[in-house]
Amino acid sequence: DGQAWDSYTIDQKGITLYAKLKEQKVTVTFVTNDGSTIDSEQVDKNSAVEEPVEPTREGYTFGGWYSDETLVNSFDFATPITENTTLYAKWLKNCTVTYKDAEGNELAPSETVVEGTTVTLPEGYEWTYGDATYEPGTEVTITENTDFVGVLKTYTVTFVDENGNQTTQEVQYGKTITFADLPTGYVWAGSDGTDYPSGTESPEITGNMTFTATAKTITVSYDVNFPTSAELSAKYFALKTGESEATLVGDASVTLLPGSFAVIQNVSDQNVILYLTGPQNRYSAAHFLGWETETGAVISPDTKLDYAGLAVFDANGDGNVQLTGKWSYNQKTGVNFFVRYDI
Repeated sequence: DGQAWDSYTIDQKGITLYAKLKEQKVTVTFVTNDGSTIDSEQVDKNSAVEEPVEPTREGYTFGGWYSDETLVNSFDFATPITENTTLYAKWLKNCTVTYKDAEGNELAPSETVVEGTTVTLPEGYEWTYGDATYEPGTEVTITENTDFVGVLKTYTVTFVDENGNQTTQEVQYGKTITFADLPTGYVWAGSDGTDYPSGTESPEITGNMTFTATAKTITVSYDVNFPTSAELSAKYFALKTGESEATLVGDASVTLLPGSFAVIQNVSDQNVILYLTGPQNRYSAAHFLGWETETGAVISPDTKLDYAGLAVFDANGDGNVQLTGKWSYNQKTGVNFFVRYDI
């Protein structure tokens, strides 16, 4: 009849009895190892136990539950429990790390980490702890409260001038320098890949650096600025040292299209001399007056410019000199165009 009985007296034949088994329980015990108490749990055999709220312990961070007292094997709470089981809490000590100078002044914010954590020592200082000395940026594994003592790091800054002469200067971390004056057209090329003009301030020094006096490459480009669609041609020559005649360089001509700049020569050699004349014009009514620069100055035909002279017209300091043709239309004069330079 479906009823359950603890005992039953049989007084007649033909009765069948069926055994009904109760679910077997197993106990999970939590050993917190000096942490706050966690009650034991009873669960059905072969089922998983729910992970309890993390215990707490002053000065420590909870590191998880382990199935052995030696805290080697971490416990997975998805694991079915097949017998009475004891789990053990692991604790990681909280360690305070400070960064101060010899007088106790804070050089960098202190931090609290758990033992076994790796910290990176702040830049700019040489650090000591106990008998050990560390360079800035060193990674150190923390196992206890640690008070690092720092001394401001000094770096060597090397300068190589335009004549190749080398000088050095010791500069403390985070300080800056002012760059010495250089001849026109030179910049201080830093080992960080950046060019710095004379008289400007350097970035903060955070390591050994070298600054080399380097001639900027000046890119000279031309816009013939002629009002028609006619193409104008130019030739450019190299006048070599010790020679009286100019030698043609590259192709015989460079075509200048109206309304656009054409690069004829990049100039980086300090010995370069450019002779700027005017483009040859097949229209007799137009007269070439000269090359107008970004600064507004007009360079007359047949002007001779050395490197420093070109650099004066680098209005933006970006190494580009753009020349735009300036014309009048009341004369019938043609002018041959030659751009020449010494090398």
